Amino acid sequence: MFAKKFYLLCDNPSCGKKRMVAKEGDELGIEAIRNRIEIDDQIMKKLLVLNGISKIYLRNSIPQKNAGRFVDKYEITPAYSYEWNKDSNKVNVTESPWVVEDDAGEKSYSLLPVAVAVSLIKQVAKVLGL
Repeated sequence: MFAKKFYLLCDNPSCGKKRMVAKEGDELGIEAIRNRIEIDDQIMKKLLVLNGISKIYLRNSIPQKNAGRFVDKYEITPAYSYEWNKDSNKVNVTESPWVVEDDAGEKSYSLLPVAVAVSLIKQVAKVLGL
């Protein structure tokens, strides 16, 4: 009998398709690190007003309304949903852009790490005059 749950399996051949599990502390949510996040936010606000030093701004999300002008679809983090298809006896996988809310509450697409890294490299080169 099926447990009526979906599990992610490791797709690295060396792990033998073991079931992936949440990392320790995930069940605590944001509350376990809220204080650290708030202190980091205060520090970042102070750093942003410093004059005389170059700054590099990295975004790991982009508002949905601007995405078409600034990023390609392959730069957006995919979100997956899974549904059991009784007729085919298989799992249907649906892929869509991963939508998050930014600090202002605006619906935004999460960007893949590669897109953020490319932005970092371009900005560092500009700061260094390369």
